[in-house]
Amino acid sequence: MKKRRIFSTGAFCALFIGAGIPLCAFGWPRLADTVAVFFAQKYGGTFNRGLVFNDPAEVAAAEDGQVLITIREDGADNGLFPSTLGNAVILSHKDHILTVYGGLEKNSVDDGSGHADKAAAIGISGYSGWGTGRQSLQFQVIDTKIKAVINPLILIEGDAAAKKFVIKNVTAVSKNGNKTVLSNGMSIAAGTYVLYTDASEITMPYTTSVSVNGTLAEKTDYTALKTAQEKLCVQGSAQYDFSAIYSDKGAMRLAEILLVRGKNTLDISVQDIGLHETSFHLTLNAF
Repeated sequence: MKKRRIFSTGAFCALFIGAGIPLCAFGWPRLADTVAVFFAQKYGGTFNRGLVFNDPAEVAAAEDGQVLITIREDGADNGLFPSTLGNAVILSHKDHILTVYGGLEKNSVDDGSGHADKAAAIGISGYSGWGTGRQSLQFQVIDTKIKAVINPLILIEGDAAAKKFVIKNVTAVSKNGNKTVLSNGMSIAAGTYVLYTDASEITMPYTTSVSVNGTLAEKTDYTALKTAQEKLCVQGSAQYDFSAIYSDKGAMRLAEILLVRGKNTLDISVQDIGLHETSFHLTLNAF
């Protein structure tokens, strides 16, 4: 059954044209309810670069494109070009976009086989590559013009079967490394802190934002991963690599904030790709 669009065309363009990201209505390479790992979630000690789908199934081309290359684990050149994707197919599309389909048990296309229609079968997901032990499709979208890995959900037509992100165990880490789990009405020393919340193993925000006393302190978005100093990074007030976002075990970075002496209001907002918002409010007394 065809899933609904998340945005009207106007709203969609307003969100992403300013970011320099091309817009297209991609299809799902697999059923949306089989997504196991979302974009920028922790995956194998790094950011997940796309979507990981569990369980074996036929894999479809997300959009019309040309077969750029196929990678086979048992290929003659495998020793020179090892692939963490295992068996994979890479398609080239308009607007400088590549789609990557890794972890395939079987490829249905070959190098130079020409055009692949949207929704055409290109393989069956399997155990190849660095998967999670289950039969996994690793789906990635790459923009070669801006040299970024794109969150596939901003291009795919329809909603992902993601669960609501829960904001819990909000922790303030001071410059000297002291950690304080925040609660409403508590007292805390004035100063600069980095805020964390528990990372989710089942979903991932599209954006996080934190305001202090009504003023935005920092917003981090998970639209794309770009390379800075040879590391993949997300964009907040600065570019943050994996170790900055997930620097504390089990926690995810929210923002850097400044608490001044007296009463401080703290508002945390997390949005998913459908712009469904989860919010969290605290009042803190800084001394």
